[in-house]
Amino acid sequence: MPIDELGPPSAAEWALAGALHDLLQSMNPQLNAPFRRAAAGRLVALAARTVDSVDAPRSVRESVSRHAWFARVLDVTRTDTSVSWWSERRLFLGVDPPPRLQAWPGLRRVRVTQSSRRLLELAPLAIERELAVDVLARFLARTPLTDLATCTRLEPAFTWTSSQ
Repeated sequence: MPIDELGPPSAAEWALAGALHDLLQSMNPQLNAPFRRAAAGRLVALAARTVDSVDAPRSVRESVSRHAWFARVLDVTRTDTSVSWWSERRLFLGVDPPPRLQAWPGLRRVRVTQSSRRLLELAPLAIERELAVDVLARFLARTPLTDLATCTRLEPAFTWTSSQ
């Protein structure tokens, strides 16, 4: 089946995309602050309810379509940047450092190091890590081809469900 025959996203795919967005936002490091942690908890709870409201695919076409949309969900990464200079070091989680910190690299001995962190390697989190893993496992169960295609992953552990 050619990919262009899959058509536009279904309501279930839009719901799953929204749930993924909410899960990713709940893992945003800016929410790991005293007055923001409750917002992260509400976001992950909303993501869990949304995922649970989506039924398993009813056809091969639906399964393939969901896999086409979400096959690389476990490849989502955040780029963290460490900027150090002769007197200090700063870490920027998922955002670019201001250009002024990188000025005069020879004189100030500026060193910029970037590292990519996968979805389940993100830290610090405003939510319990196990909660994020659980919601991601439920998400993958709603996209059975993606779940099966990534069955060798360490987390969330693959388990057979009735939709596979």
